[in-house]
Parts: sequence; C-alpha cells; structure tokens
Amino acid sequence: MAYRVVSDSCADHPDRHDALAQVSRVPLTIRLGDDTLIDDDSLDTDELVERMKREPQAPTSACPSPGAFVDACGEDDADVYMVAMSDKVSGSYSSAVVAADMIKAVKPQRNVHVFNTLSASAGQAAVCLKICELAGRALPFRQVVEQVEAFIASLTTLFVLEDLSVLKKAGRLSHLQALISMALRIKLVMGARPDGSIDVRGKALSMERALISMIGMIKEKCAALIPGERSLVITHCCALSRAEAIRDAVERFCGFKEVLICRPSGISAMYANDGGVVVGF
Repeated sequence: MAYRVVSDSCADHPDRHDALAQVSRVPLTIRLGDDTLIDDDSLDTDELVERMKREPQAPTSACPSPGAFVDACGEDDADVYMVAMSDKVSGSYSSAVVAADMIKAVKPQRNVHVFNTLSASAGQAAVCLKICELAGRALPFRQVVEQVEAFIASLTTLFVLEDLSVLKKAGRLSHLQALISMALRIKLVMGARPDGSIDVRGKALSMERALISMIGMIKEKCAALIPGERSLVITHCCALSRAEAIRDAVERFCGFKEVLICRPSGISAMYANDGGVVVGF
C-alpha cells in the first residue's frame, strides 16, 4: 500500500539527504521583528540565528492551518501518517487532527493517523524515521500505528542550549530557572517529560560538562533499550563540532543502528539558538 508521511516543519533535516526524503513538511511561520518567515527549505537558519541576536523581542511562531495539512496529504487513497510536535509546545497537533477529520469526512475508508510525538526537533525526526522504516516494510497500517505509538512512549529527547534567552522570553522555562542560569552561567540539560512538556535533567558549570552529562544520560538510557533497533538523531544549531563529538562518544558505548546528524528546521533553530544541541532516540 502506498503511504505518505506528513510532518510539521519542526522535524529536522538529516545531513544525509535521502534519510527522510519521503517526508512532506508542512511549514510553520516565524514572526521576527516586522517580518513573517516561512519555515521551509528556502529559510536560511544561520541567518535566522544572527537576526535573532539583533532583535530585542523574541521570535514567535504560528502553526500550519488544517488546510495546509490536508493539501500535503494528497487526494488519493494512500495511507497517511501525520507527525506533529508535542501539543504542549505548539498547536500543530490540534491542526493536524482537524485535517485528519476533514480527510475522513470526504473519504471515510482512507487510513489516516496523527501522532503527537510528545517531542520536537531531533525527537520528531526520530519518529519520522521509525514510520518510514515500518511503512517501508509494507506492514499493515494498524501495525505501523501501534508500533510507532509504542516508540513514542519510550522516546527520549534531551537538549543543551548555549543561550536560553528565547526559551525564557517565550515562557518555556520558569522565570527562576532562567534567572539562575543567566546569573551564574549554569548550563541546563533539559528533556521532554512523558506528557511532552519540558523539564530540567541536570545542571553544569560549562557547556562541555553539560554535554558530558547528556552523553552519560544517553548511555544510561541505552542500558534499558535495544539500541540496535533504534537510530540516534542529533540536531545542532551552528554547532557541528559538538554534534560530531556526541556522535563519536556515543558510538563507543552504544550500538545504535545509525547516528544521523541534522541541520535544524527554522523552528528548531528558533528555540535551540546559537550553539544548541538536541538528541532524540
């Protein structure tokens, strides 16, 4: 059966371009100063990061409309797997659910499912990879859905940011945590909770120590998983050397099926900011 994987644009882009080539990304929009930017392949994320440094106000984002998701799903009978970032950080999931209802109203027999990844960025890309792997093996639609939902339930998303200013301005961190981090230059290791919200997993006095701590968390998590059945996705924002260092360290102790280094989407770059690193597996 033919299938489509449709994601909002927060799913990042592997440097190995064919890894998620079949994923159709529906762009969010980013409001920066007086400009509205479309988070598609034409967006220069390096330029976005530089512009954010100059703007006194934090950028904001808007999720795609249900109609944009419907258009990306096509009008044929192909199975559709829609992928959205956590409903705790964006309205994309709700928009995709409305889109699925619109499609089913016209074609009740069509297989359509919306995944709330409870994650974003590298974690969302990891979910897309899992869908492509299972659907590419021609597994039945319901079986793909069940296995991917189980994968999401066990998904780990961790990140370390050099600059917390956008998260603070956007209200994604508590006021106290942001003040402590900026005053003492503490680096936080953060992650997605089971409900898709963000919490703090650890603190360090330098970026290097924070990354070492995150690598230790990956190693600890690997002990309870079958890593050969999973891919590790690493997204970096203007920090390729950090992503490569994480990859090299992890490959020494954890046998992931593959490790993919990604460039960020516009939404990922907006929140990760200059120097940020996100992992999902």
